[in-house]
Amino acid sequence: MKIFSIIFSLLIIFTCRAFPQQMVDNVVKYFDGVSMSAESGEGIPSDSTTHATSDSITHTADSTAHTTKDSTTHVVVDSTTRATDLTAHTVDSTAHAAVDTTPQPKYGWRHTMVGGLNLTQISFSDWSQGGQNAFAWATSIEGQSNDEEKRTSWTNSYKFGFGQTKIGGQNVRKSDDRIDLESVISYKAGKYIDPYFSATFRSQFAVGYSYDNNSYATPVSKFMDPGYMTQSLGAGFQPITEIKIRTGAALREIFASQFTNYTNDPNTNGHNKTKIEGGVQVATDIQWKLDDNLLLTSKTEMFAAFKKLDQVIVHSDNSIVAQVNSYVKVLINAQLINEAPVTPRTQVKQTLAVGLSYTIL
Repeated sequence: MKIFSIIFSLLIIFTCRAFPQQMVDNVVKYFDGVSMSAESGEGIPSDSTTHATSDSITHTADSTAHTTKDSTTHVVVDSTTRATDLTAHTVDSTAHAAVDTTPQPKYGWRHTMVGGLNLTQISFSDWSQGGQNAFAWATSIEGQSNDEEKRTSWTNSYKFGFGQTKIGGQNVRKSDDRIDLESVISYKAGKYIDPYFSATFRSQFAVGYSYDNNSYATPVSKFMDPGYMTQSLGAGFQPITEIKIRTGAALREIFASQFTNYTNDPNTNGHNKTKIEGGVQVATDIQWKLDDNLLLTSKTEMFAAFKKLDQVIVHSDNSIVAQVNSYVKVLINAQLINEAPVTPRTQVKQTLAVGLSYTIL
């Protein structure tokens, strides 16, 4: 019994001595486990763990916001910039296309000149039906020199013509003789009506004759005898491209030296070599392309002196030209002159010609 008592007592003493150490060890192990769990993210979070987690979340949120803002700003700015660049490029392209497709006006001098030659020849030999040999020729030069500027237009036109005819045993007779010059400068004030100043000159090259029934020739005109000059100031009107109308106050001079019937005033008894009258002038120019090779040209000038407004002097030149090919043309021309002081009847000259035409300029 003593042995069991001794053993039991030793066991109690050993247990009492060992338990506190075991409890301490267990507590130390427990807290060490908790600390290790906190460091690894497990267990109950401490203040440091909460602070670390909060900082991490805040940093993540800031990074996300910064990324989202930067990305959105970058996308929006880039998209807006690209859209602006694209719009600007489109506007530039549209403007460039508009500039390229819009026809630009051509300023400066432009010259045109056309020369023509008409020949007619008829010959008979032992021709029982009768007839007379005939030969006729006529040449002409027509042209324009125009200076077109932004605010002004200066048009200079000229017509020269001369021709002769010989029939049978008659002497050579003049069939055509003309010098016709015109200069018009206008200011582009509006779309339709433009102020203008014009000057014209009209005369002939050679002596003209009048023939009676016996073929007796009487000279009736020559160079600058008569010579006509007219200056006009007024307004021009162009309702359509093909028609130009001018009207204004005019001064008309007639010069003569030998044939003073063109310049004489019936109210005076003297032989005046110069006649100057002020009046009103109306001029109409028509250039109408009827077809690709068919052109109508018409120029009519009407003048009435202030003292005799009821006596209108008319000069009209009308032509239809058919261009058969590059060198051959058909011309129909009609000239009308109504000038009572010279003759009470209307003067008419008609021409039908087929000849050669050559564009010089």
